Amino acid sequence: RYLQWDEVFGETPLPVLATDAATLRRLCESLDASGPVGFDVEWSDARPGAALLQLATTTSAVLVDVPAVASTPEGCAALRDAFQGAPLLGFGCAQDLARLRATPAADAWASSDGVRDLQ
Repeated sequence: RYLQWDEVFGETPLPVLATDAATLRRLCESLDASGPVGFDVEWSDARPGAALLQLATTTSAVLVDVPAVASTPEGCAALRDAFQGAPLLGFGCAQDLARLRATPAADAWASSDGVRDLQ
């Protein structure tokens, strides 16, 4: 049996999926970036690059549809800004970063500056 959201988080709303630059910017502003932000990347072996980027603090989370957001110059700028805020923490994140860099148009935003691998 899988855990259900409401069993763990009660009335806390589900994280919102950012599919465009404006939504990503709004959601990143809602992150409590006074401390580090954790990140994780999901992908499919069927296509290059990242499919989903997850950014989270102890109080909130942002889900990013990377191909959708990175498909526009505005989206690439919003992704670049998301990577230039608080320190990003990952665990064994070398492959996550490689997938981000393999995403089309990643050279406009995928940077490992400020990323710390906790492994």
